[in-house]
Amino acid sequence: MNIDEGTYIVLKSALGAYSCRELPLPRQWDPIRRPHVAVLIPDAGSVFHVLISEPKDTKSGQSQLETVDLNSLPEGSVVEIRYDETDYGFYRKDPSGWTKVAGAQDPFFVEVYSSGYNPMLLNLFDAALGELVGHAES
Repeated sequence: MNIDEGTYIVLKSALGAYSCRELPLPRQWDPIRRPHVAVLIPDAGSVFHVLISEPKDTKSGQSQLETVDLNSLPEGSVVEIRYDETDYGFYRKDPSGWTKVAGAQDPFFVEVYSSGYNPMLLNLFDAALGELVGHAES
């Protein structure tokens, strides 16, 4: 999912649905679903996803997903936790823990918890379509 600077600002300022001390990280690597954890980094009007997890083989032959120590991230950091292509959430690091600021279980809409449990829907389909049309016109 592409995130622009405006969406990133909304994620940083959202009130959030709930807070948790530990994030619900994916533990098992699946090459089909490709779960990951990424930190969002804004830079010059764009937002980059920097992966902070990677699959590691264990002695039993299964692949586990290892993630860096998330407590080392600065306060205000926004991370994306993706379980598969349509199931993911965004969490912001606050003084008391991690706050879920957005989530999706649909490829076209993200629910941003701008005022608690009542989500504001962001239609990502129109943004993606506009990006495709812009590339086609160039």
